[in-house]
Amino acid sequence: MEINAAYEIKAKSKLLIILKKNKEERIDILNGNQNAERVVELSTKFSAEDLRKAGAKAISLAKQLKVDEITIIIPSIKDYEIAGQSVSEGIILADYDFDKFKSKKDDKKIKKVLIVTSHPIKVEKGIQKGKIIGKYVCCARDLVNNPSNHATPSKLAKKIKDISKINKLKVKVYNEKEMQKMKMGCLLGVAQGSSKEPKMIVIEYWGNKKSKEFYSLVGKGVTFDSGGISLKPSDRMNEMKGDMAGGAAVACGINAIAKLKLPVNVMGVIPCVENMPGGNAMKPGDVLTSMSGKTVEVMNTDAEGRLALADAIYFISKKKPKAIMDIATLTGACVVALGYNVAGIMGNNENLLKSVFNAGAKTNEKVWNLPLFDEYSNAIKSNIADIKNIGYEGGAAGAITAAAFLKEFVGKTPWVHIDMAGTFWAKENKDYLKKGATGWGVRLFVELFNSLS
Repeated sequence: MEINAAYEIKAKSKLLIILKKNKEERIDILNGNQNAERVVELSTKFSAEDLRKAGAKAISLAKQLKVDEITIIIPSIKDYEIAGQSVSEGIILADYDFDKFKSKKDDKKIKKVLIVTSHPIKVEKGIQKGKIIGKYVCCARDLVNNPSNHATPSKLAKKIKDISKINKLKVKVYNEKEMQKMKMGCLLGVAQGSSKEPKMIVIEYWGNKKSKEFYSLVGKGVTFDSGGISLKPSDRMNEMKGDMAGGAAVACGINAIAKLKLPVNVMGVIPCVENMPGGNAMKPGDVLTSMSGKTVEVMNTDAEGRLALADAIYFISKKKPKAIMDIATLTGACVVALGYNVAGIMGNNENLLKSVFNAGAKTNEKVWNLPLFDEYSNAIKSNIADIKNIGYEGGAAGAITAAAFLKEFVGKTPWVHIDMAGTFWAKENKDYLKKGATGWGVRLFVELFNSLS
């Protein structure tokens, strides 16, 4: 899709959309109303989120009216660059369609969007940012929407390497033997029940060559989660192909950051496994030895994500990053606490937590801080091992005790855990979200590292 900014409308528009603060507002820009087949006025408050929704509404109207070109008029506003970015994000995200496996594809795509404004240079700059961000959100959606038989750990690793090659990022994929040498007993324990070999993907972006300091992102990459021996109910188990949404957010987030050339250094780690109930699968009551040397009693094999993340977090902590941020579809308890529009965050550093919160507020990928007191760490103590992989009986404070488990492998590194379990999947089309994978986390990370760079 072509999206551009201009100072005037040179050709007759098939669909002209005029953004207004209210119905009474008069728009005196280029007499655009007289140069269109159809004219629609949309009232908006002109916040970044409102403009994303306006872009999405423009796509929806164009498809309803079966036109392939749109002209949007943006009146006088405070920040034209943010406006261009937000509108283009909404357009690209709303136009997304995962039709890879459909025999008949929709060939009626939107071909061209022209944004008319009194400050086209500023808007154009924003458009280019929005196009990059939108592209990688859609890339993350593709990875998560892919069926698990098309996204095994090996296939996911190859796909991420292909995506990262475009931006010339260094990608190292560790195989099972290499993980055995590093004694990643928790990650390998999750993989035991599957015939698919686990992989651990490490992605590096060095946008600030003058500094050796780097931040780390760790994303859960469980390519399918059956629950293992602690088998999940069949209802909605198909969505568990998306249990690698955290890994997708890390991979596509870093690629977006690289494409935007942000002056920051980031290293991503994605432990990729299938959690299956095979004959060799780990069992409730088993004890695993993590890379750190800590032993873990497996109380529930469906609490597998934290096991894979534990070794990945410890692995990257040894490289001494400036901070670690992990992201995972980790607990149903977080969905119970915060619903489907907000992710939970916990950590050991108030400044880092605040930075993540602010990034979520700006992108509307909202997060909320949950407590992480010492009492929660007491809940994961095991009678026969160092710790256990679930906390209180009955699942009380499940999201928090999961974070307390991960905290055991962080050491003194500043750290934030993001539980995105409620946000990775949309049940229906709404605004710029499409039914299925949301690509949640990519826009959050871009904004976060823009503020940290």
